[in-house]
Amino acid sequence: MEVAQADVDSEWWAALSPRPCSEHLPGCPRAPSPLAGPCGRCGSPITVGVSETVDGNRLAWGVSTRCDTCGDATEEDGWGEQPDFVRAAILAQSGPVRLRAAGRKRDLLKVFRDRGATMAEAVTAHEQLTGAGLVGTPAEMRLLATRLTAAGATTELAGDQEHLPTDGEYRYSGL
Repeated sequence: MEVAQADVDSEWWAALSPRPCSEHLPGCPRAPSPLAGPCGRCGSPITVGVSETVDGNRLAWGVSTRCDTCGDATEEDGWGEQPDFVRAAILAQSGPVRLRAAGRKRDLLKVFRDRGATMAEAVTAHEQLTGAGLVGTPAEMRLLATRLTAAGATTELAGDQEHLPTDGEYRYSGL
């Protein structure tokens, strides 16, 4: 099964994912993407790595930058929804993953409602999940699959076989 980039709905995922950091709240300024531009110290190109994983029952993400010329380096980590530039980099690097599930409608709807979705959003997500599937980053879909499985659903993840998430921790880096 092929997953098209157009299938990735970041607005839907954003509605279900809390934004724990103040710089991610509406109205707060967002830092420019560290995935572009020269080193802030010497102007040389930087090497960037992005990662995501499921940490317990939450999404964790990280961005690291390093200048091979002067050694300047940065690390940024967080939980919950990734900044848009991190999510885009992970999707570009590993490709999207599609999640399908089957189970009692009431149980599946509860998973979405517990994450803050309105009833209409939960019903739409359920229809997608039991139809063509929901699409997101590997860790987003693994976390959702774990929650759905805990609610009694049977889940199926599909995507690029090299980047399909496995049980336990997994990371993607090296952009």
